[in-house]
Amino acid sequence: MSFLVTEDHRARSLETVPVCVRRKLAECGLELGAEQWAGLPIAARRRMFDMRVESARERRSFANLVRWLCGTFLEAPPAQQEGVPAPWRASEPPRDSELSPSEWRALSIDGRFAVVEAPTREARHRLLSALTDPPPNQ
Repeated sequence: MSFLVTEDHRARSLETVPVCVRRKLAECGLELGAEQWAGLPIAARRRMFDMRVESARERRSFANLVRWLCGTFLEAPPAQQEGVPAPWRASEPPRDSELSPSEWRALSIDGRFAVVEAPTREARHRLLSALTDPPPNQ
């Protein structure tokens, strides 16, 4: 797993929930609040960051791990979401994204998740610029 270029040092140090972990949680129908994330040991956060969730079996394993971690280290279980779609896994971009299919396919799965989850159109445009524009020469 890797971090998006838009993620700050707090996400990179696992102080806050990185995009890839938020995506994994969403794909498993789970949600952790900021306080829950901070309450987990750094080794647990690192394991959640590193773990794959590409197959149904991997998603079940990840969900079981998250539930066990919450039961072991926290007072509250993760929030459960039923029937969560995963439009970031679609081969075509969402209609409102203004992306071509080739631009969509060029994004990482975490980049797609961040685009889909962007709270506003303006936030989505800023994110897409950061994810698709080449870095300035230094």
